[in-house]
Amino acid sequence: MWFGYLTKGLSVFDGFIWNHYNIENSPIVDNSVQVIIKDKNDYYWIGTFWGITKWKFNFTPDKAIVTGTNLTSSGKTEIYTASSQGATSFIWTAPIGWNISSGQGTSSITLTAGNNSGNVCVTPWNSNGAGIQVCMSVTANPLPAGSGNETPWNFKTFSVYPNPVSNELIIELRGIQLMEF
Repeated sequence: MWFGYLTKGLSVFDGFIWNHYNIENSPIVDNSVQVIIKDKNDYYWIGTFWGITKWKFNFTPDKAIVTGTNLTSSGKTEIYTASSQGATSFIWTAPIGWNISSGQGTSSITLTAGNNSGNVCVTPWNSNGAGIQVCMSVTANPLPAGSGNETPWNFKTFSVYPNPVSNELIIELRGIQLMEF
């Protein structure tokens, strides 16, 4: 959205941020903006009291949308993806102890979860600069790495009865021992 002012230049809203432009920080020839027209080649023609400016205005990328899992286990590999209109690359960060094993600079990364919880963040970039960083809160379950079926206790035997079940199922665990991590 573009707004021209009689004495103060123009303002542009890219969907997230307002930016103000005038004769000091843009190519416009005068701060008295009368008309703004965009042509089929994506040039903006800005008409002022003192002349016309042809401006190939390029926005920084839109705010990214991040997808991936919020809850994982230590040692487990996860994939996170981002999308942002206008972005040509993405810079990712992960919680301390997590490892970005592939994809840095692209819209999709592969992470190996560490023991810490925190944020997976991405900043979209293009030739005009950085877009708005977006973070996704992630929690790492402190279970040891392995098959993903571990439990925080250990037991020697268990029984499940009656078989067949009518109204109530009973599970008995014998020799329960809490595991320390």
